Amino acid sequence: MKERAAHPRPLCSKFHRASELIGRRWTGAIIFVLMESPRCRFATLRKEIHDITDRMLSERLFELEQEGIVERTVIPESPVRVEYALTKKGRELAAAVDAIGDWAKKWIETYFGDIPSQPQPQHPDLSEPDKFIPRSEVYKDPLARVPAVLIGWPGPPRRSAEYNALVMADVLFTGGDSSRFQLDLVKGKQSVLSYEANPGWPFSGASDYKAPALYAMDLLYNPKFTAKEIVDQVQEEITKVQRDGVDPKELERARTFFRASRMKELQTALNRAQLLAQYEMFDNNPGLITSELDAFLAVTPEQIQAVARKYLTPEKRVVLEIQPAPKEKK
Repeated sequence: MKERAAHPRPLCSKFHRASELIGRRWTGAIIFVLMESPRCRFATLRKEIHDITDRMLSERLFELEQEGIVERTVIPESPVRVEYALTKKGRELAAAVDAIGDWAKKWIETYFGDIPSQPQPQHPDLSEPDKFIPRSEVYKDPLARVPAVLIGWPGPPRRSAEYNALVMADVLFTGGDSSRFQLDLVKGKQSVLSYEANPGWPFSGASDYKAPALYAMDLLYNPKFTAKEIVDQVQEEITKVQRDGVDPKELERARTFFRASRMKELQTALNRAQLLAQYEMFDNNPGLITSELDAFLAVTPEQIQAVARKYLTPEKRVVLEIQPAPKEKK
């Protein structure tokens, strides 16, 4: 029998570096999936690796690409396609990955092999209930300096015609200095100090909106007014669209504003990369970066009126009033 050395070997820096790289969370799963499917798109990896976030998957792929383990290929077709694959260096990890899998299987079966398997739990139903109950609450915030009111309505499915119409309705209400809110509430009634609105607000915008989600807005308002008055004024602007429709000239202004905003957004590489990732993740179609604008600009006044009538009603509205409160004395 061979005796162990009296003094253990020092830790090999090369082994430590390799184990730190491959042992990082999610890295082994990415390599495993790429071994089973030689070429994968981002959405495929995201689907196969449960619970990983888009940001973490992007970071791990970038790290592996920098290490020469994964290669990224951009295929210039319409729409543009991006694929990931293992390099020769990455494929040589197969023996190590298989050995780890065999080791894990052996000891899992040793400890848990005699426990009968259970059925997989059903995915939770996140759809909105048929009978929506309007809600209104008040929150007293010791850090708030001016009062605010948050208003939201359940929105339509992503990429539907109603979704396109809602995006353009938001531009009519809040887009630029000529928008209805700016002209009527900020400059006209002088009841609103500032506002922010978007499909998916506050957690997302139009590009990463995912149903079920809200069309919501945050309005800081003049303390001379009450939250109820602000909510009524907002609903009044919406009622005008529901009742009278949208003037084609006003819609053309909104189209011009939206087109200019999108062109400005596409000027930076970071924004283009973020949009491509969102379109790949949510729609499996990064080519939307060149075609989505046309779908929004094709929205008609009748479609905007219809989506306002269907979704933006008091019966489907939730309101959160934020009131400044004195700070608690320590």
